[in-house]
Amino acid sequence: MKKKYLFLSFIIPLLVILLMFICNGIIFGNNSIYYSDSEYQYHQLLIYLKNVFNGSSNILYSFKIGFGTPMIATICYYLLSPFNLLLNFFNNIEIFYIFQVVIKIGLCGLNMYLYLTYQNKDKKALLFSTSYALSLYIICNYFQIMWLDAYLLAPLLLLGINKLIKENKILLYSSILIIIIFSNYYMGYMCCLFSILYFIYKIILENKVNWKIIKKFIIISILSGLVTMFIHIPNLIEIMNIERVELKNNLFNLDFIGILSNYYLGTSCPDGINHYPYLYIGLFNLILFVFYFLNNKITKKEKNLSLIFILIMLLSVVIEPINNFWHALSDPIGFNYRYIYLFNIFIISICYESFLKIENINIKNYYLILSLFLILTLLVLLKSYINIWYLYINVILFIIYLIMFKINHKDIKILLSILMAVELFFNGYLVIKEYSLGDRNHINGVYKEKISSVNSILDNSFYRMEFTKKFGFNDSLNYGYNGVTGWLSSSPINTKFYDKIGYYSGLNMGFYNNSIVLDSLFGIKYYESLEQNKYYDLININKVSSTRGFLYGLSYIDSYLYKNPYALSLGYMVSNKSKTNFNCLDFECQNVIMNNMIGFENDIYEIETVNGFIEIKNNKDFYILIKDKDIHNPFDLCIDDICQNITMISNRVLFVENKYNIGDIVKIYNNSSNINDIKVAYIDLDKFKQNHEILKTNQLNITKFKENYIKGNIDVENNNVLFLSIAYNENFNIKVDGKRVEYYKLFDNFIGIDLEEGYHDIEIEYEVKGFKIGIFVSMVSLVTLIFYGFYQKKYN
Repeated sequence: MKKKYLFLSFIIPLLVILLMFICNGIIFGNNSIYYSDSEYQYHQLLIYLKNVFNGSSNILYSFKIGFGTPMIATICYYLLSPFNLLLNFFNNIEIFYIFQVVIKIGLCGLNMYLYLTYQNKDKKALLFSTSYALSLYIICNYFQIMWLDAYLLAPLLLLGINKLIKENKILLYSSILIIIIFSNYYMGYMCCLFSILYFIYKIILENKVNWKIIKKFIIISILSGLVTMFIHIPNLIEIMNIERVELKNNLFNLDFIGILSNYYLGTSCPDGINHYPYLYIGLFNLILFVFYFLNNKITKKEKNLSLIFILIMLLSVVIEPINNFWHALSDPIGFNYRYIYLFNIFIISICYESFLKIENINIKNYYLILSLFLILTLLVLLKSYINIWYLYINVILFIIYLIMFKINHKDIKILLSILMAVELFFNGYLVIKEYSLGDRNHINGVYKEKISSVNSILDNSFYRMEFTKKFGFNDSLNYGYNGVTGWLSSSPINTKFYDKIGYYSGLNMGFYNNSIVLDSLFGIKYYESLEQNKYYDLININKVSSTRGFLYGLSYIDSYLYKNPYALSLGYMVSNKSKTNFNCLDFECQNVIMNNMIGFENDIYEIETVNGFIEIKNNKDFYILIKDKDIHNPFDLCIDDICQNITMISNRVLFVENKYNIGDIVKIYNNSSNINDIKVAYIDLDKFKQNHEILKTNQLNITKFKENYIKGNIDVENNNVLFLSIAYNENFNIKVDGKRVEYYKLFDNFIGIDLEEGYHDIEIEYEVKGFKIGIFVSMVSLVTLIFYGFYQKKYN
């Protein structure tokens, strides 16, 4: 019987989530499972990991993102789930994604069942384990595959604490804690905080407040965390270089009605920007939660301790500094209250206990809770937090549950179980239905378009490539080219530098904008655009869909693949003047960079700020730079009544071939209040060619290239600074003629090396700092933990 219910605890939530996917067109339909970050980050990162497994990508460093970026922090945050070892068995990444989600949600139910039945072995725990696996929090975050491991392991972590306190067994707690911290240090941090609170709660509740057990908990917790240091010391060193989002000045979130409205069926997940915690765990649990505190069979001590625990949760939600503390002293960008699943486990556990003792609830309390619920519902209605029809359904369901709880009959209990499952399914179905899921035909179609362009390039040298029409910020990972654009929470993208030079950046993202100057200096050799460009060599005309989403493929337009004849190598010699301070903005910076590189002033751009119109001053072509402070809101930009829509992933630098006469007025209109000014830069192509001729004379000849190792040679004539268009990082080992040399930062972002005149062999290798000491700490901690475990088993 026990095995039967163990199986059901796993299979029921698995089948329900599968049914949700089927009903929302994810399975047997055209909707993709991807939503939000999973569409533009996680999918691409799984492709990257698969390439690591097959040897075509490097686990330590990648040139696919930005100007080269370390990957350890990315691996640690996104890709350390043990489930990802199964990736090699799947050719289709989306099928693997679906497989992960449904299996992990099934395991959420199984592990929650094991936790609940440890103290109260009753098959009714199946209802409550399912309510955890299908809770609003987990369904809203079903696509966060790197967090799902913590969701499914957290119940076992708490079970391990129970076993430690009651049975003096440490194996489950220590092993689960190690896996959680290893698989995702961010969620591991939250689980560690919660474990401390839960341990204090349980030792007081079980009357086991003694130094021996407290000492054991502390020692095991510390040693378990230290076991993971072989990966997390290098990770810590790396993430210290990542810019953190500034904390908000808000102190309180005192909208209690809004918070409580999230206990209702029909609560949605608003595009990742959740102002309230996802608290819904089934309407029936809301009743049982109140009954818990009205039940005379539950001791006052337990109720008081539970109330204190719940108040800590409430304070975490309403006081922003505490909320930020849960998020590792950071302010989450969307998907707030990421620790709430831990409190939901606790709430469900006391609801389960309440259900087992429900016969002790007086009929008066049924009327009391109904009255309180109707008052709360009226307040929620007045605030318009939930659709009125959903509120009607909530009231009807609430009354039905009260009646069923009062009637003690076997058939009623079966109906109650069915109703609970239907409620959880219906809520989850609505949540996923409201998500703007991508169209699978669109995603696959764009993949075929871009992979065709990438594969058409027959070039064995190192080069960078970019597209102005993008699917997402991490296209380079998806299609396998070395790009400049990138967006990863764990990547140390120098957003200030991107802003300086006229690219686009924000929230750890950097976005390429086409400019012949930057394309040349940064080695962007190939470039595909919907617009024709007379400065580059056309090598192919491709067809791409002019429509997106489910309308993909209705019509096609030309997309032009170009080769940049001015693209410089990954390294070349520049003037000593390049070491001077770099203080400028936009096109002016492009002038400054190139002037400093050649050692004298020979401005390529003539720049002006305009508002509303451009008065043509010469017959040179020009670029228009538009900066919008809000990346999320698209806007229209019109030049002489020819308009285009500028979106979050659109190019914000526009090239205009000057066919006007001097003195003509070009009208510019935009409908965004976030744009303060527009920059216009006339380009002097002759000066650009003069500067380019100087820089191309001494370039690095790359003879061997791996993503974490580059070997080449260069013949230095005059200038003695080697400029490398590689993002500066302190972890490089650079050798000149076999001897390690010091390097420094150029232009706030790149690598510079002093070289003497003559021929030199150059080697550049990326090394992970802290790896050796991390292994040492992990080995010592693991051995100590094992010996401590044997000692405890023998003498306690």
